[in-house]
Amino acid sequence: MKRNYLHTVVWVTIGLLLSLLLMRWIPSPVIGDWQARPLDIIADVIAQPADSTNDVSLDSSSPHQIKQSQDSCPPGVTCIMDFANDSAQGMEPLYRALSQVNSLGRPVRIAVLGDSYIEGDIVTAKLRELLQKRFGGHGAGLVPITSDSPGFRHTIGHTFGNWESHHGNDHSGYSATWANITGHYFTPKQKAWVELRGEKKFLTLLDTCRNSSLYFSATASTTVVASVNGDDPQYFSVQPTTGVSALSVTGRIGRVRWEIPAGDSHITCYAASFDCDRGVLVDNYGLRSASGYHLALISDDMMRSFDAVRHYDLIVFAYGMNVASRNRKDYSAYIAKIRPTIERFKQNMPQTGFLIMSVADHEERTSDGFRTLPGILNLIAAQRQLAQDCNIAFWNLYEAMGGQGSVVEMAKNHEANLDYTHVNHKGGMRLGKLLFDAIEWGERQYEKSHPKQ
Repeated sequence: MKRNYLHTVVWVTIGLLLSLLLMRWIPSPVIGDWQARPLDIIADVIAQPADSTNDVSLDSSSPHQIKQSQDSCPPGVTCIMDFANDSAQGMEPLYRALSQVNSLGRPVRIAVLGDSYIEGDIVTAKLRELLQKRFGGHGAGLVPITSDSPGFRHTIGHTFGNWESHHGNDHSGYSATWANITGHYFTPKQKAWVELRGEKKFLTLLDTCRNSSLYFSATASTTVVASVNGDDPQYFSVQPTTGVSALSVTGRIGRVRWEIPAGDSHITCYAASFDCDRGVLVDNYGLRSASGYHLALISDDMMRSFDAVRHYDLIVFAYGMNVASRNRKDYSAYIAKIRPTIERFKQNMPQTGFLIMSVADHEERTSDGFRTLPGILNLIAAQRQLAQDCNIAFWNLYEAMGGQGSVVEMAKNHEANLDYTHVNHKGGMRLGKLLFDAIEWGERQYEKSHPKQ
């Protein structure tokens, strides 16, 4: 007679649920400047006690006070604060490139490095479309060789096969020596391939491109194959490189496929692109669960090499969501760790501008209703201070989206998830428009102060 395990399963399940419920009263461990997120499976249905000591406005005596010096901004625009000094590595490189967009001889390029808040081209999709409508260009830009959720990105058709993927969040098998500026790299197995296809339904200017490139580094000779629009393949003989190199195909490209026929450990690939040859490109580098710490491991040689082959006029740092903690008020250790990384980016990419985009509204349920997570404003203030210390630019996303209560309202409008943290594609288009408005306003002011001869 078979033994009935139903009672055992029931008691194990009850024990597991009780253990998870008890976890909500266990303090989150703190290790150095890192604090684990609390495990609370009923946080969304149980109100947190209101915290009167953490008002949503910063105390005026705080050294990290967020200044509202935006008298010159038009209504509805949250201006970018530019703290660049004579090094001019704030917004000026982007504004200068945009003013020369028709004579530059290459696309104006923006890279947005961030966490899951921008994953799937959220925020950057609408920013790209509006910039391309205003300044010209088309195409979705750079796409990592593989993705954990390729269907989540609606701006490009992306399929692939037979790759080993590595990124900065890996616990084993990852070597920062090979990582590109976002901490990714990919090694081919036998008959590895990646295919990009234009998108016609989500947003405009994405259905075709003029140029597609494969970015890689090689330690020995190998063969790479490209196929455009299903036509006859083009064969490239790749020689050893001293840094990042690119192979390119051109034409009116609606679909492009890159292949590494032999499983070759001598080639490391980073991304394929769906580019224009003029106008504006916006590259999305979202890495889920990233804090920005992994960027400290990227080598100086990789920064310089990638800058030489795909120069950016502006790099946006959009981290912080995975650093913010409910009860944390002091982010000085986080700033101390991130600042040297930004300084290295500046040093190795001297013609590039840099912008820190603050964290967004993140709310929790309290006995008084929803409220911005305590500590969020302290983090925003620290991010602003970081930009000022590094002499780069800062944009307050939290303020632009409406401050306290904004993500709750977005959730009611089906623009944000019910975690009251992440926006969806619809909400991302709204936020992308806000960032575009800030960039466009800054560019127009630059044009006024730098009239063309």
